[in-house]
Amino acid sequence: MKIAAFNVKRLGWTKVNKKAVREIIIEILSEYSVVVLLEVMDESGKAMKLLLKHLNNYGDNRSNPYGMLCSERLGRTTYKEKFVYFYRKKEVKIEDSYQYVENDEDNEDDEDEEDVDELAREPFAVLLKCPSTVVQNLVLIPVHTKPSDAEAELNALHEVVEDVRERWQNDNIIILGDFNADGPSLSMRKKDSILISSAPYYWLIDDDVDTTTSNNNDHTYDRIVVYGERMLKAIVPDSAIAYNFEEELNLTEEETQSVSDHYPVEVELKQKALRKRNPGTTGVKMKIAAFNVKRLGWTKVNKKAVREIIIEIVSEYSVVVLLEVMDESGKAMKLLLKHLNNYGDNRSNPYGMLCSERLGRTTYKEKFVYFYRKKEVKIEDSYQYVENDEDNEDDEDEEDVDELAREPFAVLLKCPSTVVQDLVLIPVHTKPSDAEAELNALHEVVEDVRERWQNDNIIILGDFNADGPSLSMRKKDSILISSAPYYWLIDDDVDTTTSNNNDHTYDRIVVYGERMLKAIVPNSAIAYNFEEELNLTEEETQSVSDHYPVEVELKQKALRKRNPGTTGAAQKKKPGPAAKKRRGA
Repeated sequence: MKIAAFNVKRLGWTKVNKKAVREIIIEILSEYSVVVLLEVMDESGKAMKLLLKHLNNYGDNRSNPYGMLCSERLGRTTYKEKFVYFYRKKEVKIEDSYQYVENDEDNEDDEDEEDVDELAREPFAVLLKCPSTVVQNLVLIPVHTKPSDAEAELNALHEVVEDVRERWQNDNIIILGDFNADGPSLSMRKKDSILISSAPYYWLIDDDVDTTTSNNNDHTYDRIVVYGERMLKAIVPDSAIAYNFEEELNLTEEETQSVSDHYPVEVELKQKALRKRNPGTTGVKMKIAAFNVKRLGWTKVNKKAVREIIIEIVSEYSVVVLLEVMDESGKAMKLLLKHLNNYGDNRSNPYGMLCSERLGRTTYKEKFVYFYRKKEVKIEDSYQYVENDEDNEDDEDEEDVDELAREPFAVLLKCPSTVVQDLVLIPVHTKPSDAEAELNALHEVVEDVRERWQNDNIIILGDFNADGPSLSMRKKDSILISSAPYYWLIDDDVDTTTSNNNDHTYDRIVVYGERMLKAIVPNSAIAYNFEEELNLTEEETQSVSDHYPVEVELKQKALRKRNPGTTGAAQKKKPGPAAKKRRGA
């Protein structure tokens, strides 16, 4: 996913109507998923429509076409320009756009303030949805400053960014374009003093990069600046460059100058990791997880930024059980489910939800909450384990026991695509001070489950508090579920906490029996480090939880192979046409 800004120097009908020039521009644009053109002088829009038509008739663009979005004409005088976006419609979606206005008549806060006019061409910002990238949603703010006012205009961009952040509640922001941030327009001393020169702003194009096509100077006029550490971490390292199309397309100096006196500046976004599918299987990756989300209730779910991270995490799994849910009314979990099923591919592969009652010895109570993909698994049965079962005649003469702070809420799942078919999950959240006693008590829970459902395909998962001050390794090795037929899948050296102050393995996954052990994809039991995977800051990570989810993958049921020569036999694909590259003589 490459994004660029390109000042094409007075781009209008005269330039677009010249076939040789147009073809070079098209080759350049085709490098990008999104590109914003600056200095577009096309009052009627006729030139940009012609450019779009030819762009989508070029090479592979026919099967991966561009859309276009144009700003109004911008400028203080009769000289006006447009910002024009070209974007690949299969790769990105424009969620929203707006024209920034310095003196907004609708803003009541501005009524008593004097009008300001710091921006020659006020930015036309867009909010993009980028499903294949780690950031998912992204704001672009294009810039073309007036050279003589570069310092004032760049300072004014801080207000633009704050306006965007408030409007869209999004900090994934890239500012890009012709800043005139070098040479006679802006000294290095002045550049280092502007409002957007330091954190949380990060400049990606170095000061020694020549962004001009002229042989008479080597100025770095064009820039890319990102807002915030999360956005910075989403950028492929060293990908921010000036694209020297003169060299790349083997152009003469005359051909180059006929296009522009600037090179595009570009940057690449990191891609979201794809789920690997096992060849010869149904293609559905069955990952199961437990996640202690730390006091998950209305306050956390109602914060959009936090909720969106939780949704990204939950969407990794076919089944996930959330621990430490503090949602007495159920309102928060209903809201989470609603937004979860409106996210990406979840619309076509939605989740169901199953909640336990509120559990706990005191007024402090939690729930276990399952989210499961309804097309992939079915909940056959569920039950709340009770230590002192009043219906159990065998318990009548025994003293009441109270070893489990939060008695497990077990589910029996039907998993048609996996080798086990039927599976029991037993979620766990122990009280740290009672971890040893609670983990010993789980053996009775397992025996109760086996008798109730006549099923030995059992996974125990959750926050065991099985490390550090809560449970020494010596005590861990002596508990009833520490050895066969129990198998611990998360190693003792795995850090399941998000804190930098410890590396404890509190969260665990334990399977019962060799058959269940053989049904697990080898080495698939891990802690999912969402801080790294989603390019989050430490603050964003801690806003979600002090734990990572622990996950495991089940082996898939093999598909029946078809005999060659039948109607279902696979046919070889013809190689697709290679994208044409223009080469000068």
